[in-house]
Amino acid sequence: MQNGTVKYIEAITGLRTVSVLVVFLCHSYVDFFPGGFIGVDVFFVISGYLITSILLKEVARTGTISIAAFYKRRALRILPASLFCTLIVYLLGRNLLQFQGENADLNAAASALSFMNWLRAFSTTTGGALGHYWSLAVEEQFYAFWSLIVLAVAAWRSARSVPKVAAVLLVLSMAWRTYLWMSGADAERLYNGLDTHCDGLLIGCIIAGLQEQLTRSGISHLWPLAAAAFVAQLFLFDAQSQWLWLYIPAASLTAGLIVSSAIMPGNPLAGLLATRPLVFLGRRSYSFYLWHLPVISFFFASGISRSLWILPSLIICFLLSELSYRLIERPFLQFKDRPGTTGIAPA
Repeated sequence: MQNGTVKYIEAITGLRTVSVLVVFLCHSYVDFFPGGFIGVDVFFVISGYLITSILLKEVARTGTISIAAFYKRRALRILPASLFCTLIVYLLGRNLLQFQGENADLNAAASALSFMNWLRAFSTTTGGALGHYWSLAVEEQFYAFWSLIVLAVAAWRSARSVPKVAAVLLVLSMAWRTYLWMSGADAERLYNGLDTHCDGLLIGCIIAGLQEQLTRSGISHLWPLAAAAFVAQLFLFDAQSQWLWLYIPAASLTAGLIVSSAIMPGNPLAGLLATRPLVFLGRRSYSFYLWHLPVISFFFASGISRSLWILPSLIICFLLSELSYRLIERPFLQFKDRPGTTGIAPA
């Protein structure tokens, strides 16, 4: 996006701020905001949309996709900040804070190697202060196969078939999740598996492939309904509910409507999301996401009343995200955005 291959959309960056704050509230006050996981589903839709847009633009420009370059860009974008956070949390959690009941070695390995979601899916570990890395693992696993699928579809048929393939995969995932639910699978399996929680990513892929059609359809006019559903789901949905198999697609569809509105020029919601404070914080949302659960876990372990630490924890998260963004993310993004690579804003 930064080098002009994909148009940069400030509203998407602002939406990241809203999403990460919702996740922060969910982890801080899960009893009040049990459906805060919708913030993660918004991130999934954004990621699916941006990654697919980049891949389709590359196909249109070159006729193919450089898989090696794609993986390199993803590694430079994701790994430096996440590995640094993992290292610090591991050292503090294992040797100083000594979080009880958690396997620090296993959690650190799962975070660094992007398989936290599967350990959580089969209740091997909760992940502790690194448990939120499950969503990063889902995205990384999705990127690994989706880029190959787009390349294959573009080579054998046409890039215009990409959203159709994403739609088929979406239906298959929903059917598989329903089958697992009917077979007695628990909420952890349904929530953390790539195969059962990829709705948002695939919806984002469909939006990228059908953006022109969606613009003409006027679907972005549904933004008040999507915004109302987003707020309602914060309070009504629950990641531990027996209805999770239905909550995931509902949250993902809501997230898809919001993203569809955010990318439409002139849309009122897009205008609200593109305000300077939201965009400023949105650029740091990835680092904020990385650090928010370790900070919250520390305060929970401290035994201090939640009413006393909620504001300090938020401030600490902002400070850590600013440091991570300036000292780790931006320097590595300079390597990613050198000539010869496909420049994008944080995806």
